[in-house]
Amino acid sequence: MAGGGTPTPTKGGKRSVDFVVNLVPTIDLLSVLISFLLITAVWTQLARINIDNVLNKSTVRPKQQQQENKPLLILLDDAGIRIKFGGEKPQRVEMGDGLLTRFRAVAVTYKNRASAEQKVVVSAEDGVHYSLLIEVMDICLDVGLSSLSVGDPTSFGS
Repeated sequence: MAGGGTPTPTKGGKRSVDFVVNLVPTIDLLSVLISFLLITAVWTQLARINIDNVLNKSTVRPKQQQQENKPLLILLDDAGIRIKFGGEKPQRVEMGDGLLTRFRAVAVTYKNRASAEQKVVVSAEDGVHYSLLIEVMDICLDVGLSSLSVGDPTSFGS
């Protein structure tokens, strides 16, 4: 199965500038490459999710250490930003001028109280602009909360 083409024969002994490309082998090759790309992209995503789940479920820790390793939950909604850490009551940063500046101050206080490898789950309700979600995640990275993930708003609880 050769993938190359052959020049078309011409009259008079001159070489032809026309070139016939066999499309069937080329399409076969591209379809195989695309299928490998799609399959490996899906496997990479599934492996990453499974590793996080295995780490959270398989390690046995004392009760106090489990309380410390609960994620910092950040929920963006139409009224502002709610932050919940462990079993504490959620703190709210109201929507308005200086929302991100006020959130940065709150994030710094949580960073000072959290462990070095504190997991942060950022979630947004429907209707929240994507740019606000990205700005909140950038602020978390700036203050040192680097273990970020995006979660479902229902994981926030009450």
